[in-house]
Parts: sequence; C-alpha cells; structure tokens
Amino acid sequence: MTPAWLAIINPRAGPFRTARWRRALVARIEQALGAEVVLTQYPGHATALAAAARTYTGLAVFGGDGTLAEAVNGMNLEQQTLLMLAGGTGNGLARDLGLTSFEAALAAAQSGQTRQLDLVRITFTQSAHEHSRLSISTASVGYAAEVVLLSNRFFKRLGPLCYPLAATLQAARQPIFPLTLRLDDGAPTAQRLSNVMVNNTQHAGNFSAFRRSDPGDGWMEVLLARAGFGAQLLHNLAVLTRTYFYATAAERTARTLTLELPTPQRLMIDGELWEDVSRVRFELLPGKLRCVA
Repeated sequence: MTPAWLAIINPRAGPFRTARWRRALVARIEQALGAEVVLTQYPGHATALAAAARTYTGLAVFGGDGTLAEAVNGMNLEQQTLLMLAGGTGNGLARDLGLTSFEAALAAAQSGQTRQLDLVRITFTQSAHEHSRLSISTASVGYAAEVVLLSNRFFKRLGPLCYPLAATLQAARQPIFPLTLRLDDGAPTAQRLSNVMVNNTQHAGNFSAFRRSDPGDGWMEVLLARAGFGAQLLHNLAVLTRTYFYATAAERTARTLTLELPTPQRLMIDGELWEDVSRVRFELLPGKLRCVA
C-alpha cells in the first residue's frame, strides 16, 4: 500500500548539515508521518519528484521557499496537500503560517487542518521563449532579485546573515531601469524604477517586509520603488528593526501586473533566477494551493 505522504528533502537547503544529521532527519520523518522519503539531487529535481508522485495524497517538503516552489510546480494541486518542513534560509511562507519548527509542522499535520492559499502564476518572456511558473511567496525584478544573486554567489554560507549583507552592498550599486507597467485593468504607464516586488506573504525570505499581506486573502502585494542608496538603506533598516519608520514606496494590492522591459532584466521567483527577461505577467490564483496549517 502506498504511504499517504511522500517527503521530499533538499539536502543542500539552509546551512551546512552533516550526513549523520540528514540520516536522523529521514528516520524522524519516516516515523512521524509514515512517509516514503526521497532526496533531491539537482536544482529542479523537486518538481520532477512531485510530478511523479500522483499516487500520494500529500507532499511533505523539507527546504526553503525555492524547494517548496519547485514541488508546487510539479504537484497535483487539485488532489494533493502540501506540508512545509522549513529547512531553508528564508522560509517566508512557513513563517507566515507559524510552521518554522519541525514540531509545529508535525503538530499541524496530526491535527488534519488545512488552509487554501493563493498562488501567483508568472508568465515571462526570456530570449523570445515564453515560460510559466507558480510562485508561493516572492518575485522581483531589480533590487531584490540582485540581492538574491549576490547572496547566492558570495554569502550563502553565512546563513540568515547573507541577505542583510547582500542587501547593503546591492543598495550602493543598484541602477534605475525603464519599464512599462499595467496594474489590473489600469492604463499602461512608463516608469523608471529600481525595484519591483510581488509578494504573496508577509515575509520576503526571513524578513517581515509586507505586513498587510496574507497568503490566502485573494490579493498580491506590489512594491514599485525608485530608491537611491540612502533611501534603500533606510528601508532595509526599518524592516530589519521592525519599526517600519520608512519605506521606499507604498505597497499596493492587485490581482494582475504586467511589466514590459525594453532593457531585459533578471527575474527572481522564490529564489530562482532567470536572465534576460523582457516581459513578465503576474496573475493571482485565489485558493489554488491546499496546505497543512
């Protein structure tokens, strides 16, 4: 008989962990959930594992937002339930739902309670080819995307400190870029910005940056900012201290957002980076994901 849960573990998520620690984690998940456990072997593997797991009623995913997003892009959203086992650096969605510890996640699973969460479908053009991804938490063009690149390239071993350090350095070198944007049914407008963020959670990584956001409220939060070095540093400090005394721009709510980028930019979707993107469309999918909560 097939177990109800397939547990997908990203062994490279978060800080460095020993092989002994991973073996203990596998044993604990097998015992607590009666799950079959598989480990990812390369970027994108969680999507393939989830797509092949049609006989399971639930997917338990150990990793960060990137691993969760990979699994969501492969799972059967109509029939399967997602259980988050936070193990990454940011864990934005898990933080929103109070599932940042293994004990909290198991307690939620044992309670049998679930919640319908929104997803954001992101359709984008990269070098004349169109792609589509589902986002669970955070997407960006501009500053936040460049922070992720810088963090992954140079500071990942520092754990949670990697993002504040990368954010400070990127603030000093972030350029302004032109774009045309359209929010919902509004008219297209030409702007010059330093940062576009679309969030479905309060947390962007491990920072509570979008206080009014709710992953199941039927809206996505949009930040459209044009900020220099000083303004971006003030915004970062306000978020880090949770005083929120300054913001580079007011948050907006929307259900769709379209960006036309005459100068192709880097796109970040839940930690995954895509180069040379010339067009992006964000579309909210209300209540599309059933999640243990």
